[in-house]
Amino acid sequence: MPQLDYTIIFSQIFWLFFIFLFLYTIILHFFLPVFLKSIKIRKELINSLNLEVSKLEEISFKKRTLLYSNVNQQLLIIKKLLKKENFIFLLKKENSIIIDKKLSIFISNTTKFYNLQIINSIPFSSKILNLLNK
Repeated sequence: MPQLDYTIIFSQIFWLFFIFLFLYTIILHFFLPVFLKSIKIRKELINSLNLEVSKLEEISFKKRTLLYSNVNQQLLIIKKLLKKENFIFLLKKENSIIIDKKLSIFISNTTKFYNLQIINSIPFSSKILNLLNK
């Protein structure tokens, strides 16, 4: 078998190791630093973006809590006003005043007995969506 001849096998092993070492040094010296820089830059970018996202989440949380507190304060003010005065809607029709008692009772009850679940259960949609659903 000529491929296992002693005179040929040593030269093949030599060139195999030589080419392997040559390619290994080229990859190690030229390509590996570029890959490592790319990985490091990506990690730094991800970390910076995570910091920005956390800051934005914190800001939005503060704004949301401020909004909820303002809404609750305004609702408390409305409740106090409704308790102090009899809140009645006055509608003018041909120089006479019509008192819509049912509407005023409904509005006063909904503001006095404010419930977030009831308000969240009311669906709001645009006119376009209402027309498309029909």
